[in-house]
Amino acid sequence: MKQQQKIVPFFSFRGVSSIMIGIVILIFSYGIQYTMEDGNLIDKMLVLKDKHQIQNFNILMVIIAFFLFPISIFSAEKIKSKKLGLHKIHQDIIKVLFKYTLTLCGLFIVLIIINKNSFFNYITPIFLVSYSCILAVFEQEKERDLFIIVGICLFLSLITIMIPSYWYYSFYILGVSHITYGINNK
Repeated sequence: MKQQQKIVPFFSFRGVSSIMIGIVILIFSYGIQYTMEDGNLIDKMLVLKDKHQIQNFNILMVIIAFFLFPISIFSAEKIKSKKLGLHKIHQDIIKVLFKYTLTLCGLFIVLIIINKNSFFNYITPIFLVSYSCILAVFEQEKERDLFIIVGICLFLSLITIMIPSYWYYSFYILGVSHITYGINNK
């Protein structure tokens, strides 16, 4: 008698997880841009007058965004598992997600060190290069479309090195490309 093979979903940045990551990138880049321009948020509900307050608020937003990345991927993988009829997420996916979260924490620590040493112009390029490496390493299905996002990240990092004020538009392009990739690869 033949044994039935179990269906094991694999970790992927496709579909809902890519859409959620794109939305997180768009929302938080807009929030950081808005606080840096005006120093206030949501029609004077949050007034930030001091430069240190703005910087602390931006760091808080980045921390929240870094926590929302793995949470959005976890929820998308849970939805995918339920569609396949599984009651819980496979252990291999949890291990890969844990490694992804640790990698993001390491990247966050590097960005904080860069911020403390006042190399503000290099925060976005280093994030984009590191994020492109994370995408290339953690994607188990090596797809051409994902490597287009990796190439976009690398190209945008070069642009933000040359034009540091282009950081917001690079994150905007990255968020839109993630959403488009997620819609095209459901």
